[in-house]
Amino acid sequence: MLRQLLKDAQVTRVSSWQDALVPILLKATDDVDPDVHGGDDIDIRSYVKIKKIPGGKPADTSYTSGLVFTKNVALKSMQGTILSPRILIIAFPLEYARSEMHFMSLDPVIRQEREYLQNIVSRIAALKPCVLLAQHNVSGLALELLEKQNIAVIFKVKQSVLEAVSRFTSATICSTVERLTSATHQLGECDSFSVKTYLVEGRRKTYTYLSGCIAQLGCTIALRGAPTEVLRKIKKITEFMIYVVYNLKLETCLMRDEWASLPSDGLQYDVPSQGKMSENHSATVANQKPDEKHNKAIVAQDGDSDNGLEIKPPGKPAETLQKLTTIDSTVIPDDVPVPTFYQDLANKHETRILSASPFVRFAQPYLLTRAREFERRVAYLKKLRDQDLSDSLVSEEKMKSHKFTLIQPEMVHTIPQGASRKVREIIHAVHDSEYDKALFFYDMQKKQWETHLSGNKNLFDPYAHQNIAVLFSTISTTTNVPCSGPDLVAFSFYNEHESEQGFEADCTLGQYVEDLCFRANDQCQAESCGQRMHDHHRQYVHGEAQITVFVEHHPPKMRGLQDVVLMWNACRICGSETTVTPMSPSTWKYSFVTATMTCTATISGSSAIKASLCAYTMIASTYSKSLYQGNALPGK
Repeated sequence: MLRQLLKDAQVTRVSSWQDALVPILLKATDDVDPDVHGGDDIDIRSYVKIKKIPGGKPADTSYTSGLVFTKNVALKSMQGTILSPRILIIAFPLEYARSEMHFMSLDPVIRQEREYLQNIVSRIAALKPCVLLAQHNVSGLALELLEKQNIAVIFKVKQSVLEAVSRFTSATICSTVERLTSATHQLGECDSFSVKTYLVEGRRKTYTYLSGCIAQLGCTIALRGAPTEVLRKIKKITEFMIYVVYNLKLETCLMRDEWASLPSDGLQYDVPSQGKMSENHSATVANQKPDEKHNKAIVAQDGDSDNGLEIKPPGKPAETLQKLTTIDSTVIPDDVPVPTFYQDLANKHETRILSASPFVRFAQPYLLTRAREFERRVAYLKKLRDQDLSDSLVSEEKMKSHKFTLIQPEMVHTIPQGASRKVREIIHAVHDSEYDKALFFYDMQKKQWETHLSGNKNLFDPYAHQNIAVLFSTISTTTNVPCSGPDLVAFSFYNEHESEQGFEADCTLGQYVEDLCFRANDQCQAESCGQRMHDHHRQYVHGEAQITVFVEHHPPKMRGLQDVVLMWNACRICGSETTVTPMSPSTWKYSFVTATMTCTATISGSSAIKASLCAYTMIASTYSKSLYQGNALPGK
């Protein structure tokens, strides 16, 4: 994915950027751990800052467990490097507000200003900070007084930077002078404070480094090695890759908790062995295709599975297209050429990585598939039409007699040997008519695809594929009547805030399970229902896949773990169950919408995830169950 994005952005020295960024991406996603329980955002990108510093080389790109921002100390005489600093943050101006009175002596005003500022500086000094960060202006007199106290000052700092410093160093932002007391204010701490100056595009630019903060709270990646315009592209790519690597980390934990594996013909991820499980509320997420016959067609490979996660590589386009059928369900022979219409886009679709999940492969655009399908049909019918009067024509002079021949439907595709000229002419007329009809539909499909393509320039852009649209319904389990929906709902992965683009808020998988269990006894808001929510089930439909989530009471699986989400799988074909395991913290933080996308992709057959409990594919045959506080979410 990283190499693909760098090439798309036309960045030079791709290998050098890969070598520089990959270790930093892995370290950032390992170190930074948002406290979602405590109110942190579910998207790790909120806590990974990226700073562009032009110049140098890609290998100079650095990782800081803390914050880097563009500022310098107020006076050159102030310290530029401090070990284990104590940091004070104020959000009020440190200056004297003079009244607009005329015809008065300046001496009293200057004396009042000095007394006022000395009083504030003494209160600041009593807290014993080493560094003072101010959001607003600091007067020259205050700077002199603070310098005498050996306090380094940086003023006119952006509010967003102060908030980041507050988070990374655990400092309290002081909003008023009255709150400058040790009893109500907490100073921030880190390993080091330093000011570094770089020569950026012909001029000197200074950056402040706060290093050695608590690793879980956040970090900063300082990009170097290119001009500003190129670094702007690298920054966008780095932000996206942080999300991709973090999602892969959480998804791997989910697969481990579900005892999942993939066929042995793909990439493998080692999955640690499992331990414990069980509870009082259980949540079963049922996954199925709307048409049950599709489930019967999904059969796992031999049960010689190991404890690894394996990625099945996408099939070749030629292998897929050889099996395409025409509109009238007639199988096109293998010797018919592969379509050439938009072959470059078809190849691009097969080789492009569009999803942050290795288990999700997007289907070829429907209009393009239909256009290419019709191209093969046209070629096939043209071949039949052209060979009607040229192959094996029997001369009328050599034919002594002709028996009456009844034309059968199968003759349209395979003309029997020795058929009379009259029979061939009739079949040729059928082929000619079918060819003209297919050619008309082919031209129409081409125009539809080209119109669609002209209005959608990001069909193969990974940034545009980090969302999903589903049909969502809440249905009464008793009456099978929808209490709400079906509604078309769009979600953006790891975005827990509703956006102006029409995306609904996402949540973590753990939050989703816990919320359903907490609200199991709430009354349905539909006017004609009035039943409890545990008498309802929720349906999510995407493409050819459907996920159904039920809520029901369930006996505890393990004593003492009623307030922990427990997970296990049960095969509805053979009845086998995996060991009950507590939901890991990483799985709890995994995006519910991303899990839905992975689930629906697996149901649709784009990846054959298997549960290690038996030889059947996991999604086609397995209930994924969770238990929390005595309520369960079982499904079909």
